[in-house]
Amino acid sequence: MLKDNASIYYGQDIVYSGYTSTYAGGWQLFYVDDETDEIFIISKNAVKNETLNKSGYSDYMTGGSVFVSKSKYGSKWNKMWLNKCNSVNLNNNSKGIAYLCDTTQWSDYAIQDTYAVGGPTLELLIASWNDSHDINNQITLNEDDVTSTGYPIPESLKNENSIPLNSLYRPTSSGMNWIASPSSNHRNHVCYLNFYGGYVGYSYYDDDRFCIRVLVSIPASKVQIENETLTVSE
Repeated sequence: MLKDNASIYYGQDIVYSGYTSTYAGGWQLFYVDDETDEIFIISKNAVKNETLNKSGYSDYMTGGSVFVSKSKYGSKWNKMWLNKCNSVNLNNNSKGIAYLCDTTQWSDYAIQDTYAVGGPTLELLIASWNDSHDINNQITLNEDDVTSTGYPIPESLKNENSIPLNSLYRPTSSGMNWIASPSSNHRNHVCYLNFYGGYVGYSYYDDDRFCIRVLVSIPASKVQIENETLTVSE
């Protein structure tokens, strides 16, 4: 029901008691994955600014990442990267992504049977967008252009105001937030969403201007709809 009516439900407020700090500003439905029976929700606000200078991470798989091992969107980059370079990835952008996808770093935002990460991957953002937009407004990510360094940004996301203001992907209070995908532009670059310009860009992993919008995965069975209100049961 939710996925079939994504244009209505994606972006809708959802009652989630896992993390009640005012920094989150509430939660919104982000994506429904019928294959894994997961529902992803995202914080309305940025919860904090964060540099991705994470030298302690040796590669993308470092850390207790349920996201990488379970979610098809978490594992996709890792699988593609292995096919591209067949070795441990020591790029600084890869270490930063390992941190964002390390579920042990974001456990304060999770309740039983859920897990959280430091933002959506580029594929997950695009999957959410495509679900909630008509066939004439779909975004394509060319996987053949993925390199051992990272992802190319689709042309349709590079232009100013390609992402509407006050939308799920560009809420007023989000600032400029990291996307959990390395950029193919340079081994030190990580993708981010520019709130002010309404586009996806890239910046250095150690840039301290960018922030975190937490993404939480919830089993579909925990999400209830009553009188058009979405609630996560504990």
